[in-house]
Amino acid sequence: MNNSPGIIPKSDRSTTAPNGKTSYGTIPPEVANVLGVPAGDIHLLNGFENSSNSGFGLAHIEAKESRKNTILRLGFRNVEQMIFQACSAYESIHQGVNGRQLLVKAHGAPGSRKVMLEIVIEWNTDRGFWHVITALPTAVVRKPQIWP
Repeated sequence: MNNSPGIIPKSDRSTTAPNGKTSYGTIPPEVANVLGVPAGDIHLLNGFENSSNSGFGLAHIEAKESRKNTILRLGFRNVEQMIFQACSAYESIHQGVNGRQLLVKAHGAPGSRKVMLEIVIEWNTDRGFWHVITALPTAVVRKPQIWP
């Protein structure tokens, strides 16, 4: 890994959202003020997955084959599309651990059982934006809701 100024390691590079930008959504100032967190864009970084089943970003999410298959069965073309849909139109924010936030959006046809799209984000102090740690479709969100 090259730590020269200006060279961003591949794992820390932003992926491109379905709209052609690097921002998948935003935590606007009015929401950030209520939560006491920084306002800013949300990025999905390339990330990494390691042998201890930990990591972050796209590589971490795609390494979990069953999760990736569930995302595809829900009708998304890929992981990026699901994350874009959830981060650009989240309906609630829940308290995560270690300063992380969980963005949540219900997904499903009207009248059908909804799946909750849960996106875990963390503030990147060095780069000045939120980034996705992981994402998962789930039946219920168990963390306390903090917004709205």
